[in-house]
Amino acid sequence: GLGFLGVGFLPGCQGPAPSGPKLVDELPLTRGYYVEGGDCARASNATLTLNTGDGLNGARARCTFTRIEQVGARRYDVTERCVHLRGEEEERALSITVEDQTSYTLGVDGSTWHSKHCPQESLPEPWRSNDIGRHLRTE
Repeated sequence: GLGFLGVGFLPGCQGPAPSGPKLVDELPLTRGYYVEGGDCARASNATLTLNTGDGLNGARARCTFTRIEQVGARRYDVTERCVHLRGEEEERALSITVEDQTSYTLGVDGSTWHSKHCPQESLPEPWRSNDIGRHLRTE
């Protein structure tokens, strides 16, 4: 629950951040397109994901992170809610390891996928020309 959010701000509690799990607002990843396997020039609907800052969207689903918990130096347990093209909704749990600001490994249901950020100009059409600005989270 939200009742625990203020605990770290009590007077006299300065010091090193707790090493336990903590909730965060966003994954420390560059926003934009990611391609599974990292071959930008050969991206397809099947391999492409858009990191909006609020979620990882695929070709057939719009997904929003509902909870992001940092459980290790680079590991995050994420809950996302997805609305699929046909209208059905699902909530699922993911494990995401952030390798650096431009790559991550996604684990779901025992399978893993490694994806790397691709600058938009390195992608084939139609993604190269897509206006993704309206989808990206702004501060």
